[in-house]
Amino acid sequence: MEDNRHKLFYVLCAVLYLSVFLVAGCGGNSFKKITFSHTDIEGRWRMVGLGYQYFSPFGSYGALNLQASGEVSEGEVNNIGMDIQRLVGGRLNITEQGAVNGSIDTFLPDSGTNEEYMIHSGQMTPGRDIIVYAGDFPMRGRGIGILIRGETNFSASDLEGTWVFPLDGIFSVSIDANGAITNCNFLGNKGESGRCTGKSSITPQGHVSVQIEVKSGKIFQLNLDGQMGSSKGSMILAGGISTRFEGAAALAARRYGTFSLADGEGSWRFFRASPGETLYGTVIIDSSGAVTGGHWEGIGPKHETFTEGRLSVTDGGAISGHIATSTGNTYTILGGQMSSNKYIAIGLDRDNYGKSGVAVLVKIPLMYK
Repeated sequence: MEDNRHKLFYVLCAVLYLSVFLVAGCGGNSFKKITFSHTDIEGRWRMVGLGYQYFSPFGSYGALNLQASGEVSEGEVNNIGMDIQRLVGGRLNITEQGAVNGSIDTFLPDSGTNEEYMIHSGQMTPGRDIIVYAGDFPMRGRGIGILIRGETNFSASDLEGTWVFPLDGIFSVSIDANGAITNCNFLGNKGESGRCTGKSSITPQGHVSVQIEVKSGKIFQLNLDGQMGSSKGSMILAGGISTRFEGAAALAARRYGTFSLADGEGSWRFFRASPGETLYGTVIIDSSGAVTGGHWEGIGPKHETFTEGRLSVTDGGAISGHIATSTGNTYTILGGQMSSNKYIAIGLDRDNYGKSGVAVLVKIPLMYK
């Protein structure tokens, strides 16, 4: 009888130990599934659009309010250099994995016309402060749209670090804790390099102002406003560029922390905007940086699968690599950056015909530590 009691005691201890072990996540590495709902899109969002009307670039900047149901209650967008549109209705839908689709109803006061603004294959980040999507914009514009919100307090020190963003090339801008730009480099679409100077500032609400002058064979200026996200690892920028009448817009990623090839592992939403086409889809990358699958399609009839490729990530988060498709196209990343929270990667690329484009990757959350 005594032996049976001892055996029962040891069995109960083993069960209890196993239960604690499993709850603790096998030694402390517990995994939590991230899910999304419509309440995650409720609130006021700042937004930019970047892309092309046929082969002419455009940039837009605005804001909209979303209800918990996903309904658009109101908003306004400045299509820089062209017109201002009111956002008068529409609805965005979000899945448990953070995929976002829908449409926005717009009204153009100058002409008294209404148009529908379609949102394709969007993705919310796990931080719930950024949504990136392929946009079928009003007035025949196509490109990439970004929604961002900053629901926290900000200071000049939040700008500190190096920010990388593609805009008529790709910029690498280092800012100190006082908002001063201490180092600025520019790589053009055709591979030309140059230096730049400028200044920046941020309000307690995260509204950002950046002025940059570039010297790379020719001199041009950027006068940009934007919003930093709550995670403080990304921000949107939009405004005037002295080389053209239309405006410009960008998503900037902060270079901060340490990175490795394994940070590229997973499934990513993939967006690309270039003259004449906008592409969106999903790419799958393994821990060595190899592209193992995926596809994209255009806002139109184009459809390609990914046959091979590689994404390299330095210890500072700079990205490079290439991707090849089933139709024989190869896209090479000329420069780019993964965000400090490792949810977003942005870059400037070039296809095998020499046409450059802006690429944005957003990680699809499945299981995160």
